[in-house]
Amino acid sequence: MAFQVVDHMEAGRLTLLLRDFEPAPLPIHLILHPIPRRNAALRAFIDHATPKLRAAIADVSDRAARSADA
Repeated sequence: MAFQVVDHMEAGRLTLLLRDFEPAPLPIHLILHPIPRRNAALRAFIDHATPKLRAAIADVSDRAARSADA
C-alpha cells in the first residue's frame, strides 16, 4: 500500500513498476456499533476522524503519484 512505501519512493529507494496494473485504492470504513448508549461517542469520533483520514490519504496518494512520475 502507498502509505507503507511512499517515503521509500520519495527517497528513490523504490520505483513503481507496472503502474498500469496497479489496483484501485481500497476503501476505509468507519462503522457505528448499534448500541445506543455508545453511539454518541462513536459518532463524535467518526466526525472528528473522517476529515483527518481523508486528508492523510489524499496526501499519501499525491506523494506516491508525484514519486511515481519522477
